[in-house]
Amino acid sequence: MNLKDYIELNGEREIIDIEALEKCLAKPKPKTIYDIKKGDPYFILTLDGAIFKDEWYLLS
Repeated sequence: MNLKDYIELNGEREIIDIEALEKCLAKPKPKTIYDIKKGDPYFILTLDGAIFKDEWYLLS
């Protein structure tokens, strides 16, 4: 179901929990290098265009 169909089906519904709606609509904060924890996946882009996936292993 796309957004247009969902709005057509549910457009007349009353919003009960405004805080929950605002939380859903808020853009998530992107992760930075300072947010990476041990075990998190990350990607490396080399100069020749190769992409490698690895796992963060430093203690943080």
